[in-house]
Amino acid sequence: MWWRHAGGTLRIYCHPGFGRDQLAPLLPRFAAEQPDIVLDVTMDDKNVDLVEDGFDVGIYIGIQKIEPSMVARRLATSNVILCAAPAYLARRGTPATPRELSGHDCLNYAYEELRHQWPMRCGAKELSVPIVSKMISNNGDVLRQAAIAGMGIVMRTSCSLNDDIERGRLVRLLPEFYSRRLAIILVYPSRRQLSAKVRSFIDFMVGVFPEPEADPWLPAG
Repeated sequence: MWWRHAGGTLRIYCHPGFGRDQLAPLLPRFAAEQPDIVLDVTMDDKNVDLVEDGFDVGIYIGIQKIEPSMVARRLATSNVILCAAPAYLARRGTPATPRELSGHDCLNYAYEELRHQWPMRCGAKELSVPIVSKMISNNGDVLRQAAIAGMGIVMRTSCSLNDDIERGRLVRLLPEFYSRRLAIILVYPSRRQLSAKVRSFIDFMVGVFPEPEADPWLPAG
């Protein structure tokens, strides 16, 4: 197709919760397919204005605001799950029910609604569990590192924790439960007159994630 050999600088914005473990390993593959494109990648969890800030394309997590003028295309779905390090579980035990989280140290993202309780879901069942925050941070990777060090239980997206789970640094807790499901969304300014570099990146990402409603970072079922 006409965009197979695109060129120029492609400015990409990405939420770090997806970018560090998921986008970063994909970029060399894309660069190999499009050697004439220069990648300029920004990772930030703050809302951005793609047009005003000069980005060609963005990858958002479902909690972020998307301007109505933007084109939004879901790539995948990521469940918000619970994890802890083997060392923490050996010391404090493994919670067998959501209610048992109240007796554990929790590593909490700095949203006011999460400071004192965590929502948990299993099918149609929903409950709110009182928790004690051992650490609060506005940076998810700070919480992840604290969890790996055995400081407590962390609640984050599957896409940001799956590598740690696969390598045994973290253990998923209460696997039948999740806190919420978040869309991973590809965002760009317009369907019309897309440049070859943007079109090639969209096609690449859609090819990597062919099932937008599925969570590819968790075992099926």
